[in-house]
Amino acid sequence: MDGHKIESLEVIVDNEQGLIVERTIALRPYPAVKLFRDAMYASLKDKLPPDVWDYATP
Repeated sequence: MDGHKIESLEVIVDNEQGLIVERTIALRPYPAVKLFRDAMYASLKDKLPPDVWDYATP
């Protein structure tokens, strides 16, 4: 992103029918991920529901 490397890991869990039941994505380092998120937000903020941009904490 803007010359910064982003590393990612994706874990997909499927059920017996082969359907995806869980998907987890991890990205790093944070400064590059923030640049990516900010660019995606600017591009998609009016096309996706507001809760997509929130990270729920317990």
